[in-house]
Amino acid sequence: MVAHNSCSKREEINAEWISNQAYKMIKDLYRHRRTYNFALHFL
Repeated sequence: MVAHNSCSKREEINAEWISNQAYKMIKDLYRHRRTYNFALHFL
């Protein structure tokens, strides 16, 4: 039971880290949206 708790805790932290990374990525995308749109025209 203790091992299960620590395991799910690790997954919780991992999920939180992933959502934080996604949030940062989306924020950066939004901030640099014009730059990305400009670059996309040349891909």
